[in-house]
Amino acid sequence: AGGEEALRDPAGLLRELTGALVERALEAEVAHHLGYEAGEAPPEGQTNRRNGKGRKRLRTNRGEVEVRGPRDREGSFEPKLLPKRRRHCDGFDDTILAMYARGMRGRDIRAALEELYGTSVSPDLISRVTDGVMDELRAWQQRALEPVYCIVYVDAIRVKVRARGRAVIQVIYSALGVTPHGGREVLGLWLLETTSGKFWYAILEELRRRGGRDIAVLCADGLTGIGDAAAAVFPEAVYQTRWAWPENRVRVSNDMRGEADETRPERGPGEDEGSVASRVAAIEGSDGPAGGGTAGERRRCVTRQRCCGS
Repeated sequence: AGGEEALRDPAGLLRELTGALVERALEAEVAHHLGYEAGEAPPEGQTNRRNGKGRKRLRTNRGEVEVRGPRDREGSFEPKLLPKRRRHCDGFDDTILAMYARGMRGRDIRAALEELYGTSVSPDLISRVTDGVMDELRAWQQRALEPVYCIVYVDAIRVKVRARGRAVIQVIYSALGVTPHGGREVLGLWLLETTSGKFWYAILEELRRRGGRDIAVLCADGLTGIGDAAAAVFPEAVYQTRWAWPENRVRVSNDMRGEADETRPERGPGEDEGSVASRVAAIEGSDGPAGGGTAGERRRCVTRQRCCGS
């Protein structure tokens, strides 16, 4: 259950991250092989060129990943990270997940890539792949977010990463978001040995700086200081320490499928869906509780509108 299960689910949250990073590494490899980057003019006298991309399905610990790898006209390009007949990559996805986490230093990312590639490649190739991977990681970490999330679920994920000849268990904190339309995405990953209220405040501030203006429900359990941080950064958010939403009678499944349970919040006596929608709109459009309603009622109605579209 929780964040790790969400990243393993068949919809492919983790697979998208793994595939993107592998493809970026392969692009760096083919650039090293051909002697020029994509979009640049090839060296004088160079007859070999890029020749589109081929699809390959890779089996990892968390399921299958589809990778689109570059090809060359002469067929002389032999990928090092994913040799042509390789289909299994045990432990591969844990290492890549750790790379995406903020807090992992550049030298640690290089060491992890060296472990994945082994000793058969040149330092120049490792440097080129590291530079390409770092660009991909920075773009992902800084990408813009949706303005509103119905739920953001924060959890810890334990991964095993091999670097410098030994396996290390690392704890990565993940934020998984559910949009009003039921879409899901990994908002961010962070690597830190200790956490505190200041840490969570910085994380939530980062989400807001990247465009996440509103979180209806923040769900986390056993993370010190996150409730106070949420109250400071997203004061309208409902903070829950478990999956259930007893206040709104909307439930989210334990594997974070990102869809509200079909059990909807109950209407009030004599209300139909239209009258509820009107009441919610009036409440959210005012500075205070509408129609003499309590502050608690206003919060419940606003949360309902954000998450259920009523």
